[in-house]
Amino acid sequence: MSYRRKHTAQTFITNALALLFIFLFIYAGLSKLIGMSVFKDQLSQVPLTTQAAPFLAWAIPTVEVLVVVLLLWPSLRRWGFFSFLGLMLVFTGYLIYTLYFSPYTPCSCGGVISGLSWRSHILFNLFFIGLAVLAILLVPSKSLEKQQ
Repeated sequence: MSYRRKHTAQTFITNALALLFIFLFIYAGLSKLIGMSVFKDQLSQVPLTTQAAPFLAWAIPTVEVLVVVLLLWPSLRRWGFFSFLGLMLVFTGYLIYTLYFSPYTPCSCGGVISGLSWRSHILFNLFFIGLAVLAILLVPSKSLEKQQ
């Protein structure tokens, strides 16, 4: 495959993944903001997040929106993919902790995602973690772009 075709395919895939991640975080962030009081109450019922619940209730959707901003700009997209991956790893760790170690397992997710079982939600997150790794591997770094 020629470099031009390979580069076009990589660009298409990374743009599609960025768009998918943008939709996911816009949806998740808006769901949390719209249901802020419920989200904060649910965070306060998990021992790991009880003390920080008021802060986290605002910080999490804010960070999700900031990741969306990174993903929107092609020059910042690589940082956006790394940020998306980091958040998904943290969210998945929180789900695993809550499922196996918390006496209370609230679902602080919004909309359609709240209909998933805990294990399905973990699998959902793992799928998106895999896509984020793929995006990071495909998005060209600035140093590689300059060499070609």
